Amino acid sequence: MIMKYISFCVTLALHFWAAKTLKLLDRFDTVMAIFLLVLLVGGALNFLEKGSMVGKIGWGLFYGSLTAFILVVIFLIWLSQNL
Repeated sequence: MIMKYISFCVTLALHFWAAKTLKLLDRFDTVMAIFLLVLLVGGALNFLEKGSMVGKIGWGLFYGSLTAFILVVIFLIWLSQNL
């Protein structure tokens, strides 16, 4: 159970760190490609390896990437409305 939340938090932190340091918000297609690739890998690990440690890491990757993706889209919508 703890492994799910650790991988979730690590995934969120790494996504936002990568988006900030690599200035990926300037290139929307690159951000979406990275988030969707990790989302697909996490989803595959989560649904193919249910119950194992790899499945728990997949759960964290999948939901962490999904959360980061949604938050970045919301931020970009907010940013475009306020500029």
